Amino acid sequence: SCLVGSEMCIRDSYEAQQQDPRRVVALKVIRGGAFVDEARVKMFEREVETLARLSHPNIGSIYESGRTEDGRHFFAMELVRGDTLDEYLAKRPAADTPGELEHRLRLFQSIASTVHYAHQRGVIHRDLKPSNIIESEESSSGATDTSTRSSIHGLPTVKILDFGLARITDEDFVASSMATEIGDITGTLPYMSPEQARGDAAAIDVRTDVYALGVMLFEVVSGQKPYDVARASLLEAVRVICKEPPRSLSGVWEGKRRLDQDVETIAGKALEKEPERRYDSAAALADDVSRFLNSQPILARPPSAVYQMRKFAQRHRPIVVGAALALVALLLGVVASTTLYLRAEQAAEQARIEAATAEQISSFLRSMLEGVGPSVAQGRDTTLLYDILQHADERVAEELGDEPILEAHLRSTLGTVFFDINDFEKADAQFVRALEIYREQYGEEHSDVAQSYFN
Repeated sequence: SCLVGSEMCIRDSYEAQQQDPRRVVALKVIRGGAFVDEARVKMFEREVETLARLSHPNIGSIYESGRTEDGRHFFAMELVRGDTLDEYLAKRPAADTPGELEHRLRLFQSIASTVHYAHQRGVIHRDLKPSNIIESEESSSGATDTSTRSSIHGLPTVKILDFGLARITDEDFVASSMATEIGDITGTLPYMSPEQARGDAAAIDVRTDVYALGVMLFEVVSGQKPYDVARASLLEAVRVICKEPPRSLSGVWEGKRRLDQDVETIAGKALEKEPERRYDSAAALADDVSRFLNSQPILARPPSAVYQMRKFAQRHRPIVVGAALALVALLLGVVASTTLYLRAEQAAEQARIEAATAEQISSFLRSMLEGVGPSVAQGRDTTLLYDILQHADERVAEELGDEPILEAHLRSTLGTVFFDINDFEKADAQFVRALEIYREQYGEEHSDVAQSYFN
């Protein structure tokens, strides 16, 4: 575990054989033998103390610590064989398919949950990066141990290693730790949070690790880092980390399908420069990743009604599709019935208009015919009037067969005029026919029927 800006590492690592119990272990030995300074000894002892607090299947276990007779500090821990996270992902397909993206996100979720476990026990890692995470392939004995591989979603078991820069948050450790850290920049630059890059020891808390997890999430999804500081000087790299916005995850995404906005939102919240704007814990970050994987609304942004409905639809696709089809059928039914109703209303209105028109025509004709009757003509020649009435009788029979009410009205009028000119036979025929029509159309209980009986 090296300090930034220095070529000197504080410890060497070896593969070794522990005698009791007999097993292969990783042996960590402090550099410098018996002549190391007190600060390095304290850092070495802090790593021992850190590992002693943690007992988790995804964290390398410590077995023994001490000091040799010649004064060399050491500790023995679980030997983890396998690829580092970046090496493991480099061997897999790109994350441009839903299945591969899900695999990577579930692997990341496992890492974030393990980091939260460490946080709960007062340990902040401060140097989280892919090279400190091993995809475990073998047990500490050196033989392949299939039990170390997770069967859930086909994920490998990962091991988080290298707690050399970890901070223990217990009160009796914080003061001594911060006293040696003020103004120091410790960690790995591309994964440092802004407060870590500034050397602001007082501002470092669990959200510092959340930021490093955000960088890793960005890298797990896209294969790239949010900042390109590989060739930058230390001062320029610190400026970029503290001042420049990270690259857009969707902008560097090379998949054929568009990256879901939720993934970019989650990574963006973890990469916020102000700690108070990040996820307040690694568990919250892991939970939002889980929500995305389960098509639930993420908590990284205020959920709108449309957004929540879209997520509900993704979770319950068969139900929603069925409901949508039913709704479409219902809407089509409503549209059809509404259309028929409107057409019926239009037809009824048209019928009312036509009936009113017919009534007006009937009234006009009746008044005209009555106006030229003998009682009005007062002895004038009625021969022409008789010819007109004869012709009208013929046309009513031919042309008003499909307008029965109008025909009945006109026959009543013709009957009255025939009566006035003393042609009682024709008057009777007109009155009888009008009565027949009225009874067919209205039944017995109508004033026109009564008038026809009277006539």
